[in-house]
Amino acid sequence: MIAAAYFKDGMMTRVIGVPDYPSLIASTEEGEVGYEIPLIAAQALPINLEVVRAFYHARIDQQAGACRSHFITSVPGQAQTYQRKEAEARAWTEGDEVANPDHYPFMLAEASVRGVTVAQVRDEIMEQVNQLVPLAAMIEAKRIHAKRLVDAAEDIPGIAGAAAVEWLA
Repeated sequence: MIAAAYFKDGMMTRVIGVPDYPSLIASTEEGEVGYEIPLIAAQALPINLEVVRAFYHARIDQQAGACRSHFITSVPGQAQTYQRKEAEARAWTEGDEVANPDHYPFMLAEASVRGVTVAQVRDEIMEQVNQLVPLAAMIEAKRIHAKRLVDAAEDIPGIAGAAAVEWLA
């Protein structure tokens, strides 16, 4: 169960509980715009905008994570593995895998299993990193910016509008 706040001509017309987002849309009357808000924010008037802001902050974080998951594997522990592989790739120099094999367990294991050189594994890791970094940086910048806009918004339409991020645009 969620709540919906409906606005028409800039004024709130009503707040109702709805079971899901399609019901929010179906309950919209002519000229109204409905905004999803957490049910707890709508239990008393005036609506608690701090609770609405927190709701939209969480939504922004969830959407940013969903966007990232299109480009990375989001299984438990995988982020740490990616970080370690990147650190190994950045630290590696030709021949060092023989002198200091404990420094490169991920790259050595992958090279061994795949039957390729450590240099090839390192180059592939760095190519992936170099492709992902600008995208990840843009997602993070949009996430932070959207939260600041949500914090600055003065009403529910402003909060919802600020949280409507075009992640890949």
